[in-house]
Amino acid sequence: MIPANSFESGRNYNITVGATADGVNYGEAQIYVAVRQTPLDVVIDGGDRTANVNLDLTLTNEDTTDPDNPGTRDFTCGWSCEDWTDINVNNPLYSQSINEEEEAEIDDEDATRYNGYNYGICLNQNGGRLSLLSNDGISMTIPSGSMPVGKFYYFKTTCSKNGVENSGYQWIRSIESSG
Repeated sequence: MIPANSFESGRNYNITVGATADGVNYGEAQIYVAVRQTPLDVVIDGGDRTANVNLDLTLTNEDTTDPDNPGTRDFTCGWSCEDWTDINVNNPLYSQSINEEEEAEIDDEDATRYNGYNYGICLNQNGGRLSLLSNDGISMTIPSGSMPVGKFYYFKTTCSKNGVENSGYQWIRSIESSG
């Protein structure tokens, strides 16, 4: 039995096992092991909801973990945003929120629309790019008054370690509320 995390990811190992008894070699065998890095488990908190454009919106990926090294944050993350307002739905093919059987039940017209949709750039209320600045790559705050009303934005954080990337997504539907 080889304990978890004994091998370094991204390396290859050749393991030889032999059987001996009373000084007699009864044989040996070799196995080649290519150790791959487990993709990061990317988690975004603060999304999948309707948000008031008159309040700050904070998204964070602080619960993202490295299954190979729990408790460490020796990886980097960046933020991006995609405008899905024109399709105006939580695209099940994009978010991978349905299984193959459910996907097969989507009619051809909707499947073509979902698969062929080209998202736009997330804009601010003045028509410029929405600022996605993050001082640490972990938390991002969109200041009140920045996001336009009536948008459906997918926020994405992409985290990487040793060249292996994984992403997490959260959507925000922007509304204006006085309450």
